Amino acid sequence: MTTNTTTEDRVKAAPSAGSDAPPQAPTRAPLTVGKVFARTIATAACIALATLSVEAIFAITDLGNEEFVSPDPLFGVSLIKGKSVTFRSEGFSRSKISSIGLRDVEHTVAKPAGVSRIAFLGDSKTEAMQVPLNETFVKIVEDQLNKKEQTIAQTPAQKSATTAVPAATAAPAAPAKYETINFATSGNGTLVELLHYIHTVKTYKPDTVVLIYNYGDSGDNGQNGAASSLLARPSASFDKDGHLNVSYQLLDNWFASDTTRFKVASAWLRSHSRIFQLGTDLDLSLRGDSKGYAAFSDAVIKPACMAIGKALVAPGKGMTEVANKAQAERDYLISEVTRLDKAVPRTPIVAARPDSLNLHAASVESAGFAAVDTMYRQNMELTGRLVELLNQACKENGTKFVVVTLPAPDNSTFYFWEVRALQKLGERQG
Repeated sequence: MTTNTTTEDRVKAAPSAGSDAPPQAPTRAPLTVGKVFARTIATAACIALATLSVEAIFAITDLGNEEFVSPDPLFGVSLIKGKSVTFRSEGFSRSKISSIGLRDVEHTVAKPAGVSRIAFLGDSKTEAMQVPLNETFVKIVEDQLNKKEQTIAQTPAQKSATTAVPAATAAPAAPAKYETINFATSGNGTLVELLHYIHTVKTYKPDTVVLIYNYGDSGDNGQNGAASSLLARPSASFDKDGHLNVSYQLLDNWFASDTTRFKVASAWLRSHSRIFQLGTDLDLSLRGDSKGYAAFSDAVIKPACMAIGKALVAPGKGMTEVANKAQAERDYLISEVTRLDKAVPRTPIVAARPDSLNLHAASVESAGFAAVDTMYRQNMELTGRLVELLNQACKENGTKFVVVTLPAPDNSTFYFWEVRALQKLGERQG
């Protein structure tokens, strides 16, 4: 049966204006699993697109590309292999870390025929992120040596022809006779430089090794200076019989810290995400400029990062695996240092502080200086010994060893004493 409803009937059925019945809200279709899933995918896609867009903008403007070091179980830190870096913290440079982690161009392990190879060891001063690669003194030395060699090789007739012929039509330059390789890394001390030589440098068979000695290097080798909250290294010490020992304990403790675990957990982001790199750089800058932000960062950002590190890298598993993978190489490096230590008779490099001086250290200033003087003598004795072992390692491989000391700030009395001690050591070693 068909029922026809008229407009009048519908009006009668509708509630009147004065009725107490609440108006009926339009009903919504219930959310289904499919709809929730679709909305989640759409939201994730929007976030991903926005992130990729910001990453692309940062790439075009070359922002957020300053990360270049990562924790290393052998040396403390190392440069991120193959990483492009735009350095703005001090000076400015754009460069790419080599495939083996050097702030240099690619080099073959086998030395080219007819080339004299010079390897440089050092810290941040030698690494020189503050200037373009071709303006580092390592590359300036290479350029000047090759130019000098080319000039010497020319006959008088060739020299006059070179000045007369336009550059566009001049004969091509002779093959390079000298090649420099920069093995320096920020934070290196003399012990790490010795370990670098044993582990990597000697395989490149350099004709000359140049150790760039910098203000503060002597304090980086012993247990007092080998570790901080930001950086750790292997440490060296003398045992009761005067033998040199190498320890990785401080480095292992640093690897197990929340800070380092977060660095390990975020390794991919540090290498590939410009947003992450810019964020860490801004955090570091703002912490130094604003006490309020530093307090906020310590209270909120740092705990969050530590929690992420704990969640992704378990202390009993992740960091132990890192150390275990490097244990064979560690054992080799320690055994080589022990062998070199036995091969080179030890002669004191710096005289111990006379007890008579301590008797006259009556004032607070004198007592403070006495403590610093004692520590300096211990550090320099240890550093001098490491330099002796590096010299011995170079001799065994037919390599000439040279130490170059950099200028120091004014009033650096102890550093001037270190330079004199190294000069005397050089005279003794020959």
